[in-house]
Amino acid sequence: MHRTARYVFLAVAVLFWLATLNLVFVEGEGLLFFALGVWIQKTDFSIESPQPWLNPTGWFIAFVGLATLKTWLAFRGQPLMGDYVYPLITLLHKGTVISGLIACWFGGDAIVRWCMARPWFVWLSAFSFMIYALHAPLVAYLIDPAIEVLQPMPATRLLAFILLPLAVIALCVATGATLRKFTPGFYGLLTGGRGMGS
Repeated sequence: MHRTARYVFLAVAVLFWLATLNLVFVEGEGLLFFALGVWIQKTDFSIESPQPWLNPTGWFIAFVGLATLKTWLAFRGQPLMGDYVYPLITLLHKGTVISGLIACWFGGDAIVRWCMARPWFVWLSAFSFMIYALHAPLVAYLIDPAIEVLQPMPATRLLAFILLPLAVIALCVATGATLRKFTPGFYGLLTGGRGMGS
């Protein structure tokens, strides 16, 4: 019964994720990854040595293919498929997220080792929780002003897409570094003690 309940919960989480369904205290995007984390911990699933079906090369190829098709449909799909293109784009987006996650998780070890050997990166990584917590509202509030400021330049939206995340990350790190330096107790309370020693 316990095993059955586990699979039922995971299936519900997948459906919530696919539908991007949000309830009062349940957010469809996050529920699946929370459930997967619990499932991995409870089943002793190895995240260090992947099974053959989790080979990052294949998943990276899937990621590039799905992302390319999704992007092409976003610009060209509506005249071909009408409004039916939108649910297809949503499903392709979900596939892009999963394939990219698996490809990066199991294929990025060399990059992670290189980064963690650099003191500046270790220092920056201490503020990962601040970036996680602050980036969504900052992007939502700053996207329109950023496009307006960049308007005179060619490829305005592409520039905003590239530059705004970098600016938001810099702002999050600066906020975290300032709080940690001048109010370490408050910073520790905000972050649950994350990044206090780096």
